[in-house]
Amino acid sequence: MRAVAIVLLGVLLALPVPSAAVADPADPIAAALDRIFVERRPAGATVAVDVREASGGRVVYQRDPELRVLPASNQKLLTSAAALEVLGAGYRFRTTVHARGGDLYLRGQGDPTLTHQRIDRLAAAVARVRTKRYARLILDDTWFDRVPLGLDWSWQDETSGSAAPVSALSFAATDRFDNAAVEIRYQGVAGHRPAIQVWPPAAGVRVVNQAATSGGDTIAAVRAHGAATSGGDTIAAVRAHGAVAGGDTIAAVRAHGAVAGGDTIAAVRAHGAGSVTVSGSVAAGRSGTILVSVPDPAATTARLFRAALGRHGVTISGRTSRAPVPGGARVMASQESPPLAEILTPLLKFSNNGIAELLVKAMSRAADPARPGNWPTGLAAATTALARLGVDTRLLTMGDGSGLSRRNWVTARQVTTVLEKAQRRTWFPAFRAALPVAGDPNPVVGGTLHNRMRDTPAAGNVRAKTGTLSGVNALSGYATAPGGRLLIFTFIVNAATTTAAPLLDEAAVALTTTPLPPALP
Repeated sequence: MRAVAIVLLGVLLALPVPSAAVADPADPIAAALDRIFVERRPAGATVAVDVREASGGRVVYQRDPELRVLPASNQKLLTSAAALEVLGAGYRFRTTVHARGGDLYLRGQGDPTLTHQRIDRLAAAVARVRTKRYARLILDDTWFDRVPLGLDWSWQDETSGSAAPVSALSFAATDRFDNAAVEIRYQGVAGHRPAIQVWPPAAGVRVVNQAATSGGDTIAAVRAHGAATSGGDTIAAVRAHGAVAGGDTIAAVRAHGAVAGGDTIAAVRAHGAGSVTVSGSVAAGRSGTILVSVPDPAATTARLFRAALGRHGVTISGRTSRAPVPGGARVMASQESPPLAEILTPLLKFSNNGIAELLVKAMSRAADPARPGNWPTGLAAATTALARLGVDTRLLTMGDGSGLSRRNWVTARQVTTVLEKAQRRTWFPAFRAALPVAGDPNPVVGGTLHNRMRDTPAAGNVRAKTGTLSGVNALSGYATAPGGRLLIFTFIVNAATTTAAPLLDEAAVALTTTPLPPALP
């Protein structure tokens, strides 16, 4: 028995040390992060952490860095880097207007920046040509395939502006390029139902106003900007007034009882239709906006373009239809987007899902110009580009470009590799500048971190991408440690029953306040 006990003791001593082992007291940063990720790890949650020095990639702290986890919107770091590799920082989307045989053709190549103002400028260019009357307006959205939604996206998010359909011909509702969605703008009016406006105007969105001001019970259908009454009980997403557009979360809210900026206003689009019901209540004088996706971005873009043509004196007598631009059609006008280096800002600062998915299909066209852009080809091209960048892609699964899919699987090490290798690319300054800055109150600078880590040493010192889904919190980026050394970090928590964002913020603050161990030169 004694011999058996000695053998068992030897086996136990030979076993690997568990990942929850207590850090060496001489390593203060490891001890600080252990207090967060080991001692206070959310019950039942999976934690993946990788912290390295930016120069040389030397390990500072790790916890299961090769474990496959859901990244949520940290996926956009991979998509952005891949797009910069495949398309180039100077890549521009293009929208063109062609004419042939009395017909006008509007052709899109996936421009996420086609705002109401830019559509108007496109129409003004057409109006400068001698011809002022056309028989038909024909849409050409064949640059991409017509698969509008990610195959893994939840049907409950269908009407959310953050999960809008992807189309080669689309429009942006805001200057933050919220794509394929309209803004439902509401304002409480004392003694009356809230005032409702739809932006962009002429989008063809039907609205029924069933909302009340200050909890009033006057509920009736009204017309808002040419809207007609209609029903609908589907789920929508509410963005609080003043909140960052295109954020990570897709918040499924009930038609009655969801809080938006302290109010209970919700906008619900009927499944597969264009009618939107606004319900709930808002205090007098308060206002807010709700982004609601449109079911057919190309058709909505056509309405906006026809209205713009009319403002500039150009008339189209017939209906709108769809067909590819025929050979021999002459170009009447064109619009180019800002370069990809600039589009990165709304993509990463505001975690814009639509831009991420449009980039995936643009990468598909670059990889296979003979076929319409599609998710499978684009994601394969992105994976190949990441491998060229230096990422070990054997454990990588890309289900989409934005992080909405729960078929995205990454490791913390893969994310830090992207952050490390990016530093050596000519496009890195634009990539770094597009990351949210912790605690900066200006949303254009702070992005999805503008309200996080304020009044801490991390404020202005951490640039990182957030990630949020139900049960998923992630934070990855760059932080400067005491003494000035730059760190690269990835924190990803899966399966927590409550948000882990405060823990991730605390860990980021620890990186900026805890000295590195003396053993690191």
